Amino acid sequence: MENDPKLRRTVDASFIAIFGALIALSSLIPLSIVVGGSGVFSLTWVIQTLTGVLLGPYVGGGAAIIGGLTGNLIYPSGFGPIAFILPVLAAVQAGLIVWRRWRIAALLLGSLIILWFLVPVGLVAWPMALFHLLGLIIIIALGRRLPVMIRDVEYPRRVFTGWFLTAYCADVSRHMLGNIFSAVILSFPPEVFLLALPFTAIEQTVFAASSALIGVSILLIITSAKLDIPLMRPEGQEGLTDRNKLR
Repeated sequence: MENDPKLRRTVDASFIAIFGALIALSSLIPLSIVVGGSGVFSLTWVIQTLTGVLLGPYVGGGAAIIGGLTGNLIYPSGFGPIAFILPVLAAVQAGLIVWRRWRIAALLLGSLIILWFLVPVGLVAWPMALFHLLGLIIIIALGRRLPVMIRDVEYPRRVFTGWFLTAYCADVSRHMLGNIFSAVILSFPPEVFLLALPFTAIEQTVFAASSALIGVSILLIITSAKLDIPLMRPEGQEGLTDRNKLR
């Protein structure tokens, strides 16, 4: 596999198709209602971050594009055709963090937070940004450690913790962009976002924990079976030889 680029591309294309289908189909499985709206949050929010961690920002992002576009056809979003950007952002952010591109991930999330405060609704509903500021702090403070923790399969608890934090940071990035879309496109008033604060705390925790629980189980099975997956490939682990130092 390592010396066969053609086979590697074929495997990656298969991953894009499989995880793209998972993202699309999981949009049909509801997890919670949308406060202030008529839709639901679905299992796809869990699968998106999981995809980014396992496949990385490029392959995972490709899967999210396919899954997001297809999912929007199956279950149309109020954001219209641009809705696919949300799953792509979640998958890419997770991949950037795990592939040691945490500075880019921090820049993306930081830019979204600034944009939120440039929206009139954001100035009133400023407490909503606290969840996202926490994500930004996690990325900056633990950006070098998270890739090590997630790949440290000899210590499942460390893998779960790293995965949970990565999924949280990736999903709050998606959530902030969704808030901006809701304020600008759907004209949600500030009261909706303020009302959603306690629900947001619960949802983000559940989404991150679910992604970590499912993802760690998949990762342990894959590593035990010695199957090829982008997360555990040699090029995905460059710069991680100092694991003991980062523990």
